Amino acid sequence: MGPVLCLHGFTGTPFDVEALARALESRGHLVAAPTLPGHGGSVDDLAATTADDWLSGADAALTRLADASGTRVAIAGASMGALLALRLARRRPDTIAALILMAAPLRWRAIDRARVEVLSRVAAIFGIRGWTIPKTGGVDIADSAVRALAPSLNAFPIAGLHHLIALADAAGADVPFITAPALIVHGRLDRTVSLDVSEELASTIGSSIVERLWLDDSGHLVAVDRDRNAVAERASAFLAHHAIWTRVAVST
Repeated sequence: MGPVLCLHGFTGTPFDVEALARALESRGHLVAAPTLPGHGGSVDDLAATTADDWLSGADAALTRLADASGTRVAIAGASMGALLALRLARRRPDTIAALILMAAPLRWRAIDRARVEVLSRVAAIFGIRGWTIPKTGGVDIADSAVRALAPSLNAFPIAGLHHLIALADAAGADVPFITAPALIVHGRLDRTVSLDVSEELASTIGSSIVERLWLDDSGHLVAVDRDRNAVAERASAFLAHHAIWTRVAVST
């Protein structure tokens, strides 16, 4: 079994992918689920980081895991983690064994883009730091018991949203050039990202091996929601059949 890097979402923590990480580890995979830069602390901590910081953190974790195993690494990304997975797959194709892309927020409504852009400009002009948009409805997890445990921030920093949209645009441009086998996962109860976005991803990604898993009883964070066992089983089977666990050169 090869190594798997599990990447959490924006404002989240490794909790977003914890159930999947544990399931894969129990099946013999070497698993890493790092806390990405700016996450796991306060809204101000997150606002002080950029998309480049998040990508650098994910890239460093990928290198550590590849060095530890000596093989290619599969990446399982939730939400923003899926965007980072796409970016890494384009930048380092010879290091990627497979992708598990869960509810990647590749498309943003024009009104949301405009709102973030205007607020970002106003904040920059007047030197406003720490401006946020409150989360409504809490974390997008259908299972109320799991939702109560999720240690996500309760607001979105405007600066962070600006960088998240830029990351989504960059990852979207990468999609046709991705070659790694890809399992695309989405919950039908997702209030954050429309299922149409994952359907479009599945039809436009450059990978020759693409599988879809649409879940009837889960929200945005599918790896920990009601269908988490189905996600773990399908992810494990997909990696067993399609991941390319070839050797890679260890960095020095």
